[in-house]
Amino acid sequence: MKINIPIQLGALESSNSPQLPPNEKNQIKTRGEAMQKSIDHQNFRIMDIDKARKDFCSIGTRKTKVRLKSYSRSDLYATFLKLLLEIEDSNLNAQKYPGYTKLAYYQEKTELLQSIIPLCHRLKLRFGIRSNSNHKSVKKVFFVEVENIQICWHYIDELYNVPLYEGEWDGLQNSTLGKIEYLILQSYPFINLKKWQLTKNLLPPSSKPIPKPK
Repeated sequence: MKINIPIQLGALESSNSPQLPPNEKNQIKTRGEAMQKSIDHQNFRIMDIDKARKDFCSIGTRKTKVRLKSYSRSDLYATFLKLLLEIEDSNLNAQKYPGYTKLAYYQEKTELLQSIIPLCHRLKLRFGIRSNSNHKSVKKVFFVEVENIQICWHYIDELYNVPLYEGEWDGLQNSTLGKIEYLILQSYPFINLKKWQLTKNLLPPSSKPIPKPK
């Protein structure tokens, strides 16, 4: 079940139409700056894949992906969020391992990026690719804007059926994991609860047991 709750970092557009007019591109950078304090507080800038597997959404990345998969049977947005997390999972693994293992994870990341492109089209998200001359080895970057939050990755090989991205980078380094967790918890705030807790929280007030008087 997808549940929307109020956003604390400012008003966001619907996840189905988060596109910004060309004259408001800088809103993405402003939005990123607004998230910086929250991301820094959770130490996402220094979180490696091992810590993420335990702490992400309070249940770890594996359980989060399993629960998103169960939601995705009837919710395209859950499928999209699961893919975002899988891409970042591959990205963090690529940074952890050397040599051929690193290359294999980067290739996996590119394949996952290609698989998310049709969902970007279906959800009518603002996304695209652009070159990056600042990186010493990887010169291409994939961008996608979700509810006015910008997520981006460097990638190798080629991506197809993807437009050029004309927006501005929000300037936040090492923030992708925090942004993805934020998006997941905004739409699925009960994702980290156990089954009995989830049932208890979703019961209507009239059906909850009345405590016995002492």
